[in-house]
Amino acid sequence: KKRERLPPMCKDCCKEALLDREGVTLDAGSYVLNYKGCAKCGRRDLHSVGRTCQETELTETVEYRHECIGCGHLIAIHHFTFEVDTKTQRQEYTMECELCGQVRNLRALPHKPGPD
Repeated sequence: KKRERLPPMCKDCCKEALLDREGVTLDAGSYVLNYKGCAKCGRRDLHSVGRTCQETELTETVEYRHECIGCGHLIAIHHFTFEVDTKTQRQEYTMECELCGQVRNLRALPHKPGPD
């Protein structure tokens, strides 16, 4: 499922917006190799704040902000989802973040051994 609008970010703080992470999704942390530094104060230190997590039996949604440690400047908003589709027997991981990248990763559900 595609989000309608990408989260806000500071285009001057990232080297490349929405880079392809080739299947790597993060539900915590930052992809610091894509971080140029704070466009507002120049520091290269950032942290993740305001983490929220919503879970149901078949889904998990995580969102948090990447901010400059020095001045609190908003660098990007990170959005991660995990969903299980019982009809197609697949797991879907998605990540959208201007700093960390954009990924949609589908996997078959692990096979549960049944009784013999």
